[in-house]
Amino acid sequence: MIKLYSWQRIACGALLLLASANATQAQVPQLLNYQGRIAVNGTNFTGTGQFKFVLISANTNAAVPATASAIVSYGFLIKIIVNQGGSGYSTPPGVTISDSSGSGAAAYAQISGGAVTNIVITSAGSGYSASPTVTIAAPPQQSVTTTFWSNDGSSNAGGQPNTSVPLPVTKGLYSVLLGDTTLSNMTMLPATIFANSDVRLRVWFNDGFTGFQLLTPDQRLAAVAYAVIAGTVPDGSITATKIAPGAVGETQLAPGAGGTLAQKISGGTNLQMLANNAYLLTNDSAVTALTLPVNPVIGDKVRCIPGLSVKVSSTGGGRLDF
Repeated sequence: MIKLYSWQRIACGALLLLASANATQAQVPQLLNYQGRIAVNGTNFTGTGQFKFVLISANTNAAVPATASAIVSYGFLIKIIVNQGGSGYSTPPGVTISDSSGSGAAAYAQISGGAVTNIVITSAGSGYSASPTVTIAAPPQQSVTTTFWSNDGSSNAGGQPNTSVPLPVTKGLYSVLLGDTTLSNMTMLPATIFANSDVRLRVWFNDGFTGFQLLTPDQRLAAVAYAVIAGTVPDGSITATKIAPGAVGETQLAPGAGGTLAQKISGGTNLQMLANNAYLLTNDSAVTALTLPVNPVIGDKVRCIPGLSVKVSSTGGGRLDF
């Protein structure tokens, strides 16, 4: 006797980006840590489960409504022209004719290959203006899903992959590194996936007895997953407009001050400094004289990187913080 099981997600899974413990490592690991929970017949599952994973787009409607326009002569509706046949029609849609003055016209649509090909007028009505509105009912919604990635690379249109990833499950809890190629039937996770603004994780599970079941709902990836794409940003592509005021430089700004990186200094320069601006010295082989702002205010500070030889003079009563 085969016992049927019911499957349910009894706790939301969590998607986390794995950050490197080494702060100096430039590359962002292309791994996503997914944690979920499995219950079979209301009981937390324990054992080795078989999982299938895909990253997909949100469902989009591929069906397209048809459009048409009417031709009127002496107030009578004499012809309806199909401007756009649309797509996704399985049965002829209804046709509605509306106007500010005329009434009594009627028509029906003909379809072929899922599109409206012709509209037949059954009553011309009377009193119509030169441009009555013809409305063709929309086709049934057709959900379309795109697969961005799957654990074995075989999924299409959000469908189930051919092979699965075995994972241990303890008291219903499991965890997996999506994109970890050391796991069976797991392919690399391309950073290009996250060029898409809406990416969702779809999961199937099999306890080894009843076959694969789709776990619902699909889980949308939050902002943290998109850090994966940071590792693909080319050097020099971040411009000043992408950096918050005061985010760059060694000057400590007064509370509420904006601040910018005002100038790069190559050395051997006498420079009058501006309040709440940062200056970058790129060559310390020559003595550089930086004159403090003429009108400093309370809270202004100047900080120098340790080991840098700087000659500072002041025409005001500013505070130096070394």
